[in-house]
Amino acid sequence: MKRVLLAAILLAATAGTASAGGFVGLGIGGSPGVSSDSHMEADGRTGRIEGGYSFGRFAIEGLGQRFDAYNTSDFSGYTNTTLGIAGLFRLPLTDGFGVYGRAGFQHTSLSVDDDSAYMRSDQHYNGTGLLFGGGADFRLPIAAANLSLFVDYTIATTNLTIDELPQVAPYRFTTRSWLLGAKLAF
Repeated sequence: MKRVLLAAILLAATAGTASAGGFVGLGIGGSPGVSSDSHMEADGRTGRIEGGYSFGRFAIEGLGQRFDAYNTSDFSGYTNTTLGIAGLFRLPLTDGFGVYGRAGFQHTSLSVDDDSAYMRSDQHYNGTGLLFGGGADFRLPIAAANLSLFVDYTIATTNLTIDELPQVAPYRFTTRSWLLGAKLAF
């Protein structure tokens, strides 16, 4: 009996209208949290662009995220670029408000942006890994526009290798980003 009741509650929670179609979005956040074996720290805001296609409650999303970073051992500057593809599941809670979860794969690149950096001016880091996270969104009640606002938390984890020194063991690199943004569905 408990299983039937649980199944009925889950079915009721996922019932409702679901739409299909493409979407694009932009997000901005503060300096992301960075955990790294390579002495990297974030420096400034992060920005993200995303686009994808929704199949009802499920969606496939491509995203690109970028922020500046620096090496704490020699203060050389880097640009962190993350490109990813993920699956999303959105659960509507009320009319217009919902929560979602994301899981996928990503590629991270740290490229030097300061040619005067001591000893690291020619080193570029690259690696692939996983990304996951979630958030909440609110679809604005504007009939002519299919616009929603979101708050999002994403974790991207990677093992970075130095392109110029492939014999060096990979560095663990994890970013944690809070973003606020908007999506337009079409």
